[in-house]
Amino acid sequence: MFYYLNIEVSIKMHRPQNPPTAALHVASNPHCRIGENPLWHPTHRKLYWCDIPYGRLYAFNPETRATELLRDGADDGTLIGGFTIQHDGALLLFMHNGRIDRWTPDSSQTLIAPRPDHAGMRFNDVIADPAGRVFCGTMPFAEPLDGTRPGNLYRLDHDGTLTPILTNVLCSNGLAFTRDARHLFHTDSLRRTITRFDYDLTTGTLSNPTPWTTTREQDGLPDGREQRRIALPTSRVSSLTFGGDDRRTLFITTATEEPPATHILDGALFMTHLTTQGASEFPSRIAPPIAPEFASTS
Repeated sequence: MFYYLNIEVSIKMHRPQNPPTAALHVASNPHCRIGENPLWHPTHRKLYWCDIPYGRLYAFNPETRATELLRDGADDGTLIGGFTIQHDGALLLFMHNGRIDRWTPDSSQTLIAPRPDHAGMRFNDVIADPAGRVFCGTMPFAEPLDGTRPGNLYRLDHDGTLTPILTNVLCSNGLAFTRDARHLFHTDSLRRTITRFDYDLTTGTLSNPTPWTTTREQDGLPDGREQRRIALPTSRVSSLTFGGDDRRTLFITTATEEPPATHILDGALFMTHLTTQGASEFPSRIAPPIAPEFASTS
């Protein structure tokens, strides 16, 4: 059985004339519970992604076709809701209970310690703006996800200050800037809505919320607006990004509906080569004072 990935190409890539059908390949299959946040690392030339509830961080090398498990949350009981790539090449891991870590293959440091007001919440979907700030959403990391405890969308400034920008968000998702950074798109997946905001890059403020699209229940949870379709033999598609040196490889993460997997490729990472060129993500530039009691080197 094939399920469909709906792609919003007007935000993140140029639109070609009559794009050809591209072959789909299984890049890696670690059977992720919720594979998410795929990001291409231009220096490492690898695709990074995470498995949210298990706190696992993976890297896929398209040249060697090797997959590495770089971090496992089972070691310390942590989740990873999303991450950005810092300007110096490190990863900024957005975890749960408000914790944010700086991670490299050689070291790990907690930049922002867990906060009492974030207890029971985890980050979900994050994105850096051209100035290096990060917008990051929160949601409960345990059932029920019925809106009884909604999350927020925050702006993380360079000095580590976390400011709520949107409140009463059920599932913050689908963050994307337009190429000129004049607008930010934000999805509340459980409300099935996508909203476009005007964005002031100088101040980092959002204004003029404009409803952009609403999806039907049978369309699945929104994370963008449909422009073209790619059929995938899996139960649930979770996210996508462009990578490769020319940004013409589309990487697609998937999730498992409920363990055990319904389909053998549930939780796999897929890839396909396109004539369309995707946009690069902006690097984050977050450098708050390190919390001494949480600083560590591994």
